[in-house]
Amino acid sequence: METSDYSLFVAVATGQGVSNLPPILQYAQKGDQILWLESREAEVGQWADASIALLRSDYGLKSHRRKVADLYAPKTISQPILQFVNKLAEPPARVYFVLNGGPKLTPLGLFGAGHVLAESRRSFLRFFLWPLGLFGVGNVLTKRAWEVYYLHGSDMPCMLRVYDSLTIKAAAPRQEHYQPGRMLSLSAIVRLKNALLKSAKLSWRYGEEYAYAFEPKKMETFYRLIEQKRGQQGHDDVGPMFEQIAFERIVRFFQERPSYRNVLKEVTGQVELWDEIRKIAELDVAITLLNGTVLSFECKTGVTESRKKVKDLNSRVFQLRRLTSQVGRMWVVMPYFPESSLFNEQKNRVNSLTNMGVQCLCFTPPEKYSDPTPPPFEKKLEEILKKY
Repeated sequence: METSDYSLFVAVATGQGVSNLPPILQYAQKGDQILWLESREAEVGQWADASIALLRSDYGLKSHRRKVADLYAPKTISQPILQFVNKLAEPPARVYFVLNGGPKLTPLGLFGAGHVLAESRRSFLRFFLWPLGLFGVGNVLTKRAWEVYYLHGSDMPCMLRVYDSLTIKAAAPRQEHYQPGRMLSLSAIVRLKNALLKSAKLSWRYGEEYAYAFEPKKMETFYRLIEQKRGQQGHDDVGPMFEQIAFERIVRFFQERPSYRNVLKEVTGQVELWDEIRKIAELDVAITLLNGTVLSFECKTGVTESRKKVKDLNSRVFQLRRLTSQVGRMWVVMPYFPESSLFNEQKNRVNSLTNMGVQCLCFTPPEKYSDPTPPPFEKKLEEILKKY
């Protein structure tokens, strides 16, 4: 039984749908295969379907499914993996076990199968899981030992850990930055949630040029426009303008800090998300990280401090997490101009929303604001991103 030069990835189907894909995409090449372990809940909820479709269409990866009776029982996890591998006409050269997804006990079952594969020998021998017979797995017959690795992608920091083994004698894991060109875009992430990114008027990635419409020193023009529109209805021109200014300031932030290449996938602005027939969400500015985390920034020039508005903002957070990932987060970006005649109102709005649990990012004057509380726009953005 000869071994081919493809890799097999073993992953647990999860309702979150995003967390286990970056570790796969870091190493997967066209022609590699994925084995999805599905609990009864995952099978009924079709949790793996969107991932399988995306990996096939965008990356040329073939997927298989195996049912798992109990993700809390290591034996029931190990058995279908070993049975699947041993029935392959062309066994893989490498097996990667993705530790993201499933209950906390799931990695024990993945390690059980991985340990058997890693300890196999060239001659036909009988092997059991370590400790002997712990999970009750039968014969594993092979002519060679596979390369076996365990992958874990963390939310914070945005990093991949690669383990050669999970035994107590194993070396510390290698830490790797994700490859930007391989990771999921915002468009791909929402597809995993059965949504469509129909429009993104603003977009930028590292390596791309950007033609700025607004210069930092011309912010006073925007201040005056805000004041001129005070008390008027339908600020249609002010809202989109503020969204674009916020987007451009965030792009400028990243351009001046190339170290974030190891974290950032893209920045998008004025995004519309649709289901099959209607628009279901808007994102004013979104930062998509390489691990699939989406940070959303809602730009508000005149947010009131009413609890009804706060409830609406909280529902937006829920929608963000439903359409991206459970680790998605949202901030409200609000003007905070001490020299403006509207400053007292701006300050009161920020304080009220903060007291009600809404995360705020104050859009302070560029280059001429130094108060510690609230911090300048760029400093606050650094505080948000340093965790990743």
